[in-house]
Amino acid sequence: MPEPKEQVFSYIEEHRDEMVRFLQRLVRIDTQVPPGLNYEVICDALAEKFTEL
Repeated sequence: MPEPKEQVFSYIEEHRDEMVRFLQRLVRIDTQVPPGLNYEVICDALAEKFTEL
């Protein structure tokens, strides 16, 4: 059985494209000042991902 570190690296490699797409989606959401701008949009994006996990 692979060590935990190897398992993590393997998971990252296998899901790299998916993770990059998710991060691209997050950084496209304009959450600059004033605080709260697009707050619901970023929360929805994160909630969707957390639900998948």
